[in-house]
Amino acid sequence: MYRTVLRFFEYCGEVSFHNSCSFNTAQRFGSSFNNFKNIVHVPSQSSLARERFFDVVVVGGGIVGMSTALRLKKRFPNFNVAVCEKELYLAAHQSGNNGGVIHAGICYKPGSLRSKLCIEGMQRLYKYCEAYNIPHKRNGKLIVATNPQEEIWLNNLYDNAIKNNVLDIKMLNSNEIKQIEPHCKGLKALYSPNTGIVNYGAVTRHLGQMFRDLGGNILLGFNVIRSRFVVTCGGLRADELAEMTGESRAPQIIPIRGEYFFLTDAKKHLVNGSIYQVPNPVLPFHGIHLTSQLDGKVWVGPRSMLASQKEGYNWSDYNIKDLWDMFTYPGLQLFVYKYFGACFHEFMKSANINVTLNKLQRYFPSLKLRDLVP
Repeated sequence: MYRTVLRFFEYCGEVSFHNSCSFNTAQRFGSSFNNFKNIVHVPSQSSLARERFFDVVVVGGGIVGMSTALRLKKRFPNFNVAVCEKELYLAAHQSGNNGGVIHAGICYKPGSLRSKLCIEGMQRLYKYCEAYNIPHKRNGKLIVATNPQEEIWLNNLYDNAIKNNVLDIKMLNSNEIKQIEPHCKGLKALYSPNTGIVNYGAVTRHLGQMFRDLGGNILLGFNVIRSRFVVTCGGLRADELAEMTGESRAPQIIPIRGEYFFLTDAKKHLVNGSIYQVPNPVLPFHGIHLTSQLDGKVWVGPRSMLASQKEGYNWSDYNIKDLWDMFTYPGLQLFVYKYFGACFHEFMKSANINVTLNKLQRYFPSLKLRDLVP
C-alpha cells in the first residue's frame, strides 16, 4: 500500500520512491487532476468539515483507504488528512463482506505484482494482528485433487507456489491429508500451513482508530464531489471516481456476489481449517470451499453470482443504473460469451443446492444435504 501511495505522488511530480514528499508545490499536479480543485463536499451540519482545511482527502473507508490514510498520517504528521466514507461505518462493503481468508500466494502468476503483494501482505498482516492483539488464526489450507486431471492441475499449482517462494508449502498424499483434515478425501493435496483467517472489518476499524489517535479525521455518511488533493480508494465505485478525475472509467468494475451456506452446529467440528477443490486453470471461478471462521462457523461456498447492483448482497437488491452500466459494458458481454458454460454452472449452484453438495462430496463425502443451512 505504501508503494502504491508513493507511486501516486510520483505521478503527481512531487516525489521519487525513496525521497520525502511535500504538498507545498501542489500546483505541479498533473492536468488530469484539474477537476479536483475546489473543496470536499460535506453536509452543512458538520462544523469540523466546514472549518478545517484538509491537505489530503482519501475517498473510501475500506481497508485500502484506511491503510493509505494511516500511512500518510504517519509519514506526514503535520498534514490534515481526512477519510471520506459514504456509508455510516467503516468497512461497509468489500472489506466487511468477504470470506476473511489470509491467502499465501499460491495461485498467482510468478513474479507478478499480485503474488509479491499477497506474500508480503500476508506476513505484514500477521505481524500487525499479533502486535495489536487482533483476533486471527493460522488454521492452514488444503487444496485437494480428487481425480487424475486435478492431480495435473495440482502439480502445476505446486510448481507455481515454489516459484512464488510460498512459505512452508507441502504436497501431501492421501494418508497425509487425513492427518490435517481427518474427514477429507483426496488423491493428493497441497498444504499451506500459513493460510489463515481474520475479520478484515475488525482490521479496518483498528486502522481507523489508530488514524484518529494520530489526529486524522474520518467523515462518515459523506459523498465526495470535489477535493483539491485526493487519493481514491473507492472499491466498487473506483471506476466512477476515476471518471470524476477526467480519466477513463475502463476497465469497468462488475460486482460479483459470493453466496454461502454454513455447516450445521453438529457438523462444523469436522473442519479444522480451509479446504479447497483444485481450481480449473482455464476458468475464472475457483469452486466450492469449506472455510472455518474465527467464531467457529464453517462457510460453504462461494457460489459466484452477478449482483444486480454494486452493493447488492441479496437477490432482492437491484439498481437500474448499475444494471444498465453492466449489461452495456463490452467487457462483461465478452466475459459471458467466453465463459458461458461456467457462468451457467455458477447459476445452477445458486439455484440448486444439490449441485453445490455434489461438488463438496467429491472431497468431503460424509456431508449430507441436511448438513447445509442458509
